Amino acid sequence: MNTKNIIIAGTVFFIALSMWLFMSLLKPEEPFERAMLSFRFDDAYACQREALALLDEHGLKATIYCITDFVGTPGYMSWDEIQALAKMAHEIGSHTATHNPLAILLPSRIEEELRISKQMLLEKNITSTSFAWPYGLSIFGRENIIRKYYDNAIDYPWVRRFRLNGNSQGKYALMSSAPKSADEFIAYLNIAIRKKMWLIACFHRIDGHGGRFIISHEDFSIIIRHAAEMQRKGFVDIVTVSEGAKRLKQ
Repeated sequence: MNTKNIIIAGTVFFIALSMWLFMSLLKPEEPFERAMLSFRFDDAYACQREALALLDEHGLKATIYCITDFVGTPGYMSWDEIQALAKMAHEIGSHTATHNPLAILLPSRIEEELRISKQMLLEKNITSTSFAWPYGLSIFGRENIIRKYYDNAIDYPWVRRFRLNGNSQGKYALMSSAPKSADEFIAYLNIAIRKKMWLIACFHRIDGHGGRFIISHEDFSIIIRHAAEMQRKGFVDIVTVSEGAKRLKQ
């Protein structure tokens, strides 16, 4: 990426962030009848298999956003695995074809990323209705393109790692949170339950070593057990992203 593109991307990100913060201050949060929780997995990494199997053991479902050109390459799940997850009622969402930052692309290239990804999923008998912006860089004024292919869209929490969705949230402006540990996740979920809001918890690599985009198997196991217990007690509904989007007051 050359210097000009970096400057353009930085400017777009700054403007988008400023507008989002301004709108967040104006719009009051509206609660649901009961809190919701969604598990979001980005990129369809191979190391996510064990975490998804743990969800299955507890009867819980997740939304996996795959980069269609990366499926079947080293470090990522195969198409057979993606199709098996879809048959298990996990939601398969799109993370574009190549994971290029859409903020620096022309509208024609943005549409190409969406069209190719959607078509590839359809060829694998997967109907994808949810979209995740690469790098979380959503673009104001591009919702019309997203609407042509997907029913909802979600960003990534670069600045504030904890954000909740209220009942009046726009389905093309969904916000996620990025807990770094089991303790942090439990704290986030407790707030969501108290406020009756929707927590979309985003995970990348599920591995044995900590890091910005990594959470350990041990912590994730604690997360799942706690989430399942909260659902059993009736404090929260665990839904896929598209299921949650359908409950929004629109």
